[in-house]
Amino acid sequence: MTSSLRADRLSRLHPIMRPDISAILDKLEAESAERFKIVLVSTYRTPEEQWMLYKRGRQYIHDTLRNRMVWEQNGPIVTRALPWQSAHCWKLAADIALLSLDTGHYLDDNDPLWNRIGELAKGRGLEWGGDWKAPQIRDCPHIQWPDWKNFVGIDALNRQRDLFMATLRG
Repeated sequence: MTSSLRADRLSRLHPIMRPDISAILDKLEAESAERFKIVLVSTYRTPEEQWMLYKRGRQYIHDTLRNRMVWEQNGPIVTRALPWQSAHCWKLAADIALLSLDTGHYLDDNDPLWNRIGELAKGRGLEWGGDWKAPQIRDCPHIQWPDWKNFVGIDALNRQRDLFMATLRG
């Protein structure tokens, strides 16, 4: 990843997150630059981007038994978070990917190297998505501010989500 692209993505994070994510990226590069390319994939997401990710793996259909519209799974679900329900929408999350220089593939969630990312994140007081269990999706590339919903404020969170969803209904 070019330093300008990384700098741009880091600049989209909340200022309290930038030093921690930058330090994690630097440490990962120092430890594994010969084997992996470290990629800062995602930081801030607009509500519209989050909505597009939410819809992946789902379709909105009419449930004839209940006579209402419902979401039905039609592929792999990417996220369970609606707009404003993700730390990404509040600039309080980052996704890091590791690209193998040998194979040209990104690491899958079962690779033990993810545990190192989890150690680095938790060592800086952050929450690592690799620790998540159901009903959340295990998300090894994801690092977020702990207790971010209280940091943002539950009222603000719900208000923004409701306003965005109202725009979809017209």
